[in-house]
Amino acid sequence: MTAAASTSTSASATTGVPQQSGTAQRPAPVLPARAATPQTTWPAILIEGEPDRPQDVALALAGDDRIGQLIWVDWASGLADQWVAGTAATILDRPQPTANWDKQLLMLDKIAEYGRHQLDTTGKPIAVIIDSVTDLYAEHRRWARSEANNVPKVRAALQQYPGLSVPITDALWDEIENRQADFLRAINGVPGISLLLASGSLRVADGEGAALAAPEYKVEVHRIIQRRVHAHLRVDHTGGAIPVKVPPLWRDKVDRTQATTVAQLIFDVFDLDPATAVHHTGP
Repeated sequence: MTAAASTSTSASATTGVPQQSGTAQRPAPVLPARAATPQTTWPAILIEGEPDRPQDVALALAGDDRIGQLIWVDWASGLADQWVAGTAATILDRPQPTANWDKQLLMLDKIAEYGRHQLDTTGKPIAVIIDSVTDLYAEHRRWARSEANNVPKVRAALQQYPGLSVPITDALWDEIENRQADFLRAINGVPGISLLLASGSLRVADGEGAALAAPEYKVEVHRIIQRRVHAHLRVDHTGGAIPVKVPPLWRDKVDRTQATTVAQLIFDVFDLDPATAVHHTGP
């Protein structure tokens, strides 16, 4: 027996595992991972507060040279002419609520197409103001109640008991959530700045008028919008925009800059660069 064979036999006896000299190790598995790269997405920002305050804050963008066309989408508020009079803003009246939901979404797709053209030709992003997502949510609830009342058995019951309260079914609540998600996906497809206006207020009583144990702040918007927007601003009594939610990457910078306007948040905190901004790819 040679010395090499003797060594191999001794190793086998010691470990109980046959030793194979010269065998290559299996390569480590390759994961489809990447390092994080800070990117600025085209922001969809929820701005909420007492009546008229979100509109005031949003309209301040009209005079910012870094922004191109400002498009005010009158989504059931009916007040667009009052707000944009004297500015260069363009008003879009969304299709009537009786229109097919897909037709209403098509308008947002057209805005995205227009935004891409403007960005290519001017280098400036458009700003889209939706007035308001509170009205959008109320509209969807009215649609769901109408659908619930239109079931044959329910129609018959309503004829007999006109004051009957018909609840919105779970399936219709799911459809409301689907429509809200569709809306947000369409907004996230706009290559520009999207400001979603909403009503918010401090409540001291519930919907029945009974006093609450403690005052609570209520934002009249669907939870899917509130959770998935890029940032959430609350307009206080002074007209300042207080950040409620910002991407983690920029939280420290918000504190340092003490941004109180939409323009400061977008350009000084988020460092929006139209040449490199990407679309939000969240749910």
